[in-house]
Amino acid sequence: MVEKNIYLPILYRGSLVIDPQCCSVTLHKEEVQMCKSLFRVLYLLAEHPGWVFTKEQIYEEIYGEESVIDIDNTIYCLIRDLRKKFEFNSTYAKCIQTVRGVGYKFVVPEE
Repeated sequence: MVEKNIYLPILYRGSLVIDPQCCSVTLHKEEVQMCKSLFRVLYLLAEHPGWVFTKEQIYEEIYGEESVIDIDNTIYCLIRDLRKKFEFNSTYAKCIQTVRGVGYKFVVPEE
């Protein structure tokens, strides 16, 4: 789970800054509001650019031991909502990519 260490580093991915201590995300110096779950998904993926995470891995990191009936739909909705947060910037809207049949990955956009 992302909260394991309260001293997680600030992530800089191009113009995207993810600060876990302040639970804030900024893109081009403008704050992007998001709930705790979306923040956790973004931090997990951005912490390891290029790595592919399965839906099960993402769910386990975000929710831990809690059970849910439909992991696929839960993670799909989180990824969809996270992508919507970056719709205003076409470059960063594509930074979370689907790897068909496997899961999702974060790709640092070229600016």
